[in-house]
Amino acid sequence: MPSSANEACERVDAIKERLAELLIRESEQRRQIAESEACLATVVQEIEVAEAELEAAITAPVAGEEDPTLWLPDELVLAILLRVVYIGACASVCRRWTALCQSTEVKQQRWALRWGDYATGRLAPQAYFAHIDNVQALAVSPGGNTLYTACAERNGQGMIKRWSGLERVSPGSWLESSSDVVAGQGILALAADADGWVFMSSYNGVGCGHVMAFSGETGNLKQAYHGHSTSVSSLSVADGRLFGAFDTKIIQWDCATGETRCLFEGHKETVLCIALGNDKLFSGSSDGTIRAWSTVNGAHLQTTGHDDGEFISTIAVGRDILVSGSNCSLSLWSVHDGKLLRQIRTGASVMAVALSPNNTLFSVEFDDWVHVRRNPFAKTDVVTQFRPQQFRVGTRMALAPNGTLFTTTYNRAVYVL
Repeated sequence: MPSSANEACERVDAIKERLAELLIRESEQRRQIAESEACLATVVQEIEVAEAELEAAITAPVAGEEDPTLWLPDELVLAILLRVVYIGACASVCRRWTALCQSTEVKQQRWALRWGDYATGRLAPQAYFAHIDNVQALAVSPGGNTLYTACAERNGQGMIKRWSGLERVSPGSWLESSSDVVAGQGILALAADADGWVFMSSYNGVGCGHVMAFSGETGNLKQAYHGHSTSVSSLSVADGRLFGAFDTKIIQWDCATGETRCLFEGHKETVLCIALGNDKLFSGSSDGTIRAWSTVNGAHLQTTGHDDGEFISTIAVGRDILVSGSNCSLSLWSVHDGKLLRQIRTGASVMAVALSPNNTLFSVEFDDWVHVRRNPFAKTDVVTQFRPQQFRVGTRMALAPNGTLFTTTYNRAVYVL
């Protein structure tokens, strides 16, 4: 047989041998995959059983069965509860935790531990340097895991920074900065929605400025919004709708398409602030009034405000109350009928307010103090106040769902409390 034929036969035999080895390896791999799948199915089943047991162990005490936390000493339970910002969810663990969560003494201790430590100086706000100039606006995502800050950088362009890791924010923790976005010039307002978009209004020094939406993750431009005749001074967003205040009017856009849905008109002077709550839009104006609007058709629902025409500089909406800040006063209003519930005289103009789910009221005033009122309806005004020593507190404030408070400063930083 010629040598070329021998070489061909040898090559065929080598291929057959390699193919046989591969088939053996394939069979072994399939056997291992089958064993892994069986093992995974067993683990998944065990996880489901463990989760069911855990749920039963947690809910059983509420139904009257034995308390699974009896082995924990009261001191340890108190230490746990005192470190939780909102303890409403802890009340369902067991009867003892329910009683402790409802205890006035425990609430007072938690209050003293958190904000009292700031007032006495045992705790100091953490300062995060976000930009090369003072932060002009900030916003927290509805889920509470992302903070956005913005300012006009030295090159004249507006810069938005995205901060992640908010679920870990507490005294002693940290944030991570990522996804810088260059947008417009001086930035007036920010808002963030549940879909990861961040909305920005800016001014360009001549016209009506810009209102744009960016991806909070990548910084890519998602949409631009038009129809405003002057710069938009305040933004609010919910359920795919963006609201922007300009001059004496408020405009509503469709977030995705940029289409103008309706125009809210009625204020006699400039609208300074807007907020959403209870399926309504609330607006505060330099004409001294607060107006409530239907977010469905833009219909005016009610008007309230100060008889002396004192301008409304900032508002925040809770479940049942609306808080407004003015020149040397805080006012509490019913969101249902607009009735004035209480007015609190302050020592300086109120620059920003925030309201927690349990009606803890936060305010930043022009005296550079942060004021925290545990129960703004109390006959005796229970207030904790502190002035951070490092930098002056700015004019913007945001409250995350986990109770973390953010304020701007006059030295490029954001305070985290």
